[in-house]
Amino acid sequence: EAESPADVLAFLHDPDGMAFLFPDIHMGLDLLCFLQDEETMELIILALQAKVSPTLKAHIWQRVITSVMPEFFYTVEVGIKS
Repeated sequence: EAESPADVLAFLHDPDGMAFLFPDIHMGLDLLCFLQDEETMELIILALQAKVSPTLKAHIWQRVITSVMPEFFYTVEVGIKS
């Protein structure tokens, strides 16, 4: 589990054998992980955001989508409310 943006950046530069990382609470998403293409051996970063809600309104979907876009990391308000 990352405690700071520096921890997240260090993981992205060198995962040191770790496949998963739970970013600090200010990043905006819930999980980062690496996948590897079997043919090219290229590493692919997967950013996940999990939400549980009886209804997902459009404004919630928009904030969830924004939270996994790299250009919005550390800029999205933490705590999506329905």
